[in-house]
Amino acid sequence: MINLKHILIKKENGFTLVEMMVVVVIFSIVIGAALAVFVYTIRIQQYCLGSQQLLDQTSYAMEYMSRHLRMAKKDISGTCIASGKNYEEISQGTKSGIKFLNYRGECHEFYLDSSDYKLKESRNGSVSDLTSSNLKVNNFNVSILGDGADSLQPKVTILINAQSKKSASTFKPSVGIQTTVSQRNLDY
Repeated sequence: MINLKHILIKKENGFTLVEMMVVVVIFSIVIGAALAVFVYTIRIQQYCLGSQQLLDQTSYAMEYMSRHLRMAKKDISGTCIASGKNYEEISQGTKSGIKFLNYRGECHEFYLDSSDYKLKESRNGSVSDLTSSNLKVNNFNVSILGDGADSLQPKVTILINAQSKKSASTFKPSVGIQTTVSQRNLDY
């Protein structure tokens, strides 16, 4: 005699091909979403680190230049810049910036060299970089006020616009920073 109950209720010990395909597709979607979030997080972190380095370097350069410009002396003899002036804007070939006589009596310059997009310092002919090769300075503007026959205190306004070269993302962090410095050592 045939037991119908035994034939109709068959015990399964495995998964069907359709069930396996559904599990693989769901697993792939979950792993793909997790990977996308991970990659996005890494890119955001790189962007933030690039922004922080950019801000650190531009702030350092701005503070360094401000300190030296505050201590500039009037060039009475005209050995560095025009006689009787405190500051002089320079624009020669690939460089533009400011020139002055520092408190040690040395001819001092801060300028942007547009051939390599770096801020540079020249002191008695010795040139050094103020910004690293990870930074591209797009714009460096200097505006001098009150350094003429008028009796106004000399002021220099500096504007730096820079961009990070190091960030791996397509959006490179950039910053624009400006300050105005008035001279401390007045020789009137």
